[in-house]
Amino acid sequence: MYADNVLHCIEEHCVSSKYVSLFLYEVGLMNKTTLISDMQKFHFGSKIFCSDGEDGILVDVVFDPASCSMTHIGVKHGRLFGKTVHLPYGSVVSATGEGVTLSLKCADLATTKSVQPGGATLTSKSIVENSGSTAKGSLMLVAVHP
Repeated sequence: MYADNVLHCIEEHCVSSKYVSLFLYEVGLMNKTTLISDMQKFHFGSKIFCSDGEDGILVDVVFDPASCSMTHIGVKHGRLFGKTVHLPYGSVVSATGEGVTLSLKCADLATTKSVQPGGATLTSKSIVENSGSTAKGSLMLVAVHP
């Protein structure tokens, strides 16, 4: 199922080869060519921009293992002790190196209930490793097709 040079994400939930292939396109380990410029880029720790201003940072993304697609993003309000809320992927307008732009207003984001969605959660603390060696690293971004 996996190629020799496939990166595996170690998470609480199993991560299928389709999640991994999104990352592999970026680093050029697969034969299929997909331009990173055509993808939405979710950099952990990047700013969250609402339709009426900046509000929070990106802390995680959630994938549905059955459909192999992103379902939610985790946004942390405030600095040290802010709460984290999970928003549906459908609320994302764009995601670039500059930050993630949402279709919501800051007031709507502030009143969102904090519910942890089911699925595979990827964060900046997620570990990636090359199955062909003992090399390991942390996940810096997730790139997906819009």
